[in-house]
Amino acid sequence: STSQPLFTVSSSTEPLYGSSAPNLSPSATFEPSPASSNSDSRVHTKSSSRGPSPPSSTTESKIIEKRQRNTLAARKYRQKRLDRIAELERALEDVSRERDDLRVQLARRDAEVTTLRGIM
Repeated sequence: STSQPLFTVSSSTEPLYGSSAPNLSPSATFEPSPASSNSDSRVHTKSSSRGPSPPSSTTESKIIEKRQRNTLAARKYRQKRLDRIAELERALEDVSRERDDLRVQLARRDAEVTTLRGIM
């Protein structure tokens, strides 16, 4: 037997021919191909008398709660990152100030050494 696709992708906005990939935009629909109506012993499907159930309010509230936790965690992370950057900038200023002070001290000592050598 030949292998035939179970589903075909159809789109009202773009034909499948001439494009390198199927258009999977929100307007794309999946329809069973005519060949998939034949029973194939290799294809196993789970039969159910009910279709997929709509999301319950508890599922929706869990999703909303998860998004809120994620939003808070992201906000906390961004603030922590900004605090860390500010801390590093303060440390950089301190080190730069110390470096400048040491350069001034070095210049004074060099001048003192030059003066003392001139005296000798």
